[in-house]
Amino acid sequence: MNRKKDRFGIDIMKTCREYEDGLEKRLKSGEDPSYLLRRHLERLRWLQHERFVHFIVTALTVVCSILLLMLYLLTGQSSLGVFCLMMVMVVFMACYIFHYFRLENTVQHWYHIADILEEAAHKKEGSSCKPHSPDES
Repeated sequence: MNRKKDRFGIDIMKTCREYEDGLEKRLKSGEDPSYLLRRHLERLRWLQHERFVHFIVTALTVVCSILLLMLYLLTGQSSLGVFCLMMVMVVFMACYIFHYFRLENTVQHWYHIADILEEAAHKKEGSSCKPHSPDES
């Protein structure tokens, strides 16, 4: 573990891409798809938790931005301090919305990967029962 590298946090999107690349290599090399599916579902739960936390932070940032806008409008648009604070919150809000959007798309993509792993596991087990696909009605 490299503490200096992770001192200011990890790049979650880079970590997810590296994980996906490694998962694809492991699947192509013949590793047990059932094992990969179990591990993937564990990582997916972790990512869902990350997404949930960022959803809460994003929602709170939006609420704070709206409250600061209301305060700015109620003060007759004469408070420079409230205006500056409101602009900082708007920038934070935009960044959190962008990051949350990326997390949400990654979680949706990982659901698709889980479906692929499940199908590969069923093929390897020789099961005649095909897993349910979300595309099917």
